[in-house]
Amino acid sequence: MKNIFRALVIGLTFSFMTLAVSAATFTVNTTNDTVDATPGDGICADAASACSLRAAISEANALAGDDTITLPAGDYTQTLVAANEDLNAGGDFDITGNVTINGAGAGTTNIQANAAAGAATERVLNVRAGATVVLNGVTIRNGRFTGTMTAATRGAGIENLGSLTLNNSIVSGNQLNSTSGNPIGAGIHNAGTVLTLTGTTVTGNVNTRVTGGSAFGGGVSSIVATAITINNSSVSGNSAISLAGGFGFGAGIY
Repeated sequence: MKNIFRALVIGLTFSFMTLAVSAATFTVNTTNDTVDATPGDGICADAASACSLRAAISEANALAGDDTITLPAGDYTQTLVAANEDLNAGGDFDITGNVTINGAGAGTTNIQANAAAGAATERVLNVRAGATVVLNGVTIRNGRFTGTMTAATRGAGIENLGSLTLNNSIVSGNQLNSTSGNPIGAGIHNAGTVLTLTGTTVTGNVNTRVTGGSAFGGGVSSIVATAITINNSSVSGNSAISLAGGFGFGAGIY
C-alpha cells in the first residue's frame, strides 16, 4: 500500500509539472492596442478585461510552452508609441516566446503599424532571438522607418532574429526611407536561424535611399548564413531604389 501511495504522489507531481509548462491558447476579442494587465498569469486581459493582440503576445512571451493565438478577422493597428522598445509595451509587436498566430485569412486579418502606408514610425513585428513563430493567414503591412538607418531599423514589416514561418500570408506596403545609413529589408529582414515562406506573397514593399548611398532588399533581405525556404510563394512588385547615385540591391530578395 505504501508503494502504491508513493506512486500516486509521484504521478500527481509530474502531472502538475506538466500542467505548469503546458501550452496556452488565447483568443483575441478586441482590435484595440492595449497592454496585458498581469503578464504571466495565464489570462489575456487588459484593464477592461479584453484580450488584445498585444496582451496575448505578452502572455505568450511570459509563459513556457508553445502557445497559440487565435486572431479573428479585423485590422489590428498599433496605437501605443514606444520607439526602440523590445518588451512589447508599445510600438512594434515584440515576440520573445514560441507562438503560433492563426488569422482568419490574409484577406481579412491585418496586423499593421498604421492604417495607411507611409505614415507609421515603427515596424510591424519583431521576432526576437530564441523565439519560434508561425504566422498563418495574416497580412503584415504598413510598417515604416524614416531618417537615419541603424541596425535597429532593419525590416519595416518584420524583423526576424529567431525562427519564422509564414503560411498563406501577405507582407505588403512596408517602407524604408533613408536619409543616412544603410536601409535593409523593407518587407522582411532575416537575421535569425530559419525563415520559411509557404503560400505567401511579399509585394509592394519599398526601400529608398534618399541621400548618400545604396538600398538593400525591397521584399526580403538576409545578411546571415541561415536556412531560407520559399514554397509556392510570390515575391514581386517590390523595389530597392537609390536617389543619390548609389545602387538598389535586390528589389525582390537581397
